Amino acid sequence: MRYDVTLHNTPRRTALARRGKTWLETLDETIRTLTASLYPRAERHRLIPSGPPEVAYLSAFAPDVPLLIEARLPVAGAERLRPGHQAPLVTLPPRRCASTVHHGAYDGIGAAYRALEEWVVEHRQRPVGPPTETYLVGPGETDRVAEYRTEISIPVAG
Repeated sequence: MRYDVTLHNTPRRTALARRGKTWLETLDETIRTLTASLYPRAERHRLIPSGPPEVAYLSAFAPDVPLLIEARLPVAGAERLRPGHQAPLVTLPPRRCASTVHHGAYDGIGAAYRALEEWVVEHRQRPVGPPTETYLVGPGETDRVAEYRTEISIPVAG
């Protein structure tokens, strides 16, 4: 599969977030569990999902070390919350990102990461934040794995 890489600016956003540690063997299950837990939290706090869910990889992949991830759900309506609301919100700053989109099963996503990392090096960019996967079309939208679309973004400077 050929991967096109683009540079784009992301706006400042507010998201519900939940962190977790996982092993590579249980990564898919952990992502599903963390992401699914964000929707009832949004409803409980009367927040409106304003974009697809995403996961940031906060630690590097390493053998025999659990991976720290943060599942996020962009939301609108946080300005209406009262002080002490207990909603696990994060503010995501505007960023310049290099991105590509992977089509299909998650087990082939490594090729998209390699293409993105090669592009970053070739274009003399420097990663300045964790890679993030945004699930544009996933298991919640279709049962057909071939229709999955995952945007992979790396914040860059250069």
